[in-house]
Formats: sequence, structure tokens, C-alpha cells
Amino acid sequence: YVPGALFPVREPYISGLPNLYALNERVITILETPLGDVAIVMVAAINVSTIELQYQKDRINSKTITVAKSNTQVEKGDWIATFHLGSTVVILTESRDIKIAAQENQALRYGENLAYV
Repeated sequence: YVPGALFPVREPYISGLPNLYALNERVITILETPLGDVAIVMVAAINVSTIELQYQKDRINSKTITVAKSNTQVEKGDWIATFHLGSTVVILTESRDIKIAAQENQALRYGENLAYV
């Protein structure tokens, strides 16, 4: 967990506020996979600052950076986290073997493919 601001994550804020994703509150989950590490960055925003993690039920202190390790196993399609009211997720991967299935600016719903190997 990284504390931060709660700027709206939509235009014109995205293009008008440099480093918006780094300024806002966020939760970073790092998954160790056979293709390398995958970082899932859940970026909070105004009215969207409640991020519920399925693997971490402890309360997060919103004033400090919190690091928690979990040996929780996740499988393809497992539910990792919930945004209450929705927001933005940034996914970073070490692998070059991943093919993006979604189109730019496409809204995705739970269960839809984002990418494939």
C-alpha cells in the first residue's frame, strides 16, 4: 500500500497532471509467475479509495507505506481485489511473450480477457 492523493483518474486529469498514477494512493500486488514477475497496480481516485484485497484482510494504515508478504497461491481467473466504485489498474510484466487482447480505452469486466500467452 502506498498512500497518496485521490485525484480523479480520467481526462483531463490524466493528460494534464504529470505522474498522476504515481501521485495517487495505490496498492501494488506482485505475482511470481512462470513467465516472470507481474505487478498489478491498483490506483485509487476520488470517491474510489476503498480497495479490498482478497488475500490481505488486515486494515491498512492510510498514512504510511505498508508492505505485507503473503504466500497465498492464486490461479488463473482468481479474484485478487475489489475496487468499490471502480478505478484504474496498471499491469506491468517482465515477459515479452504476452499478447494484449484488449483494445485501447476498452472497458473490461470481470472474466473478460485482457491478455493471453
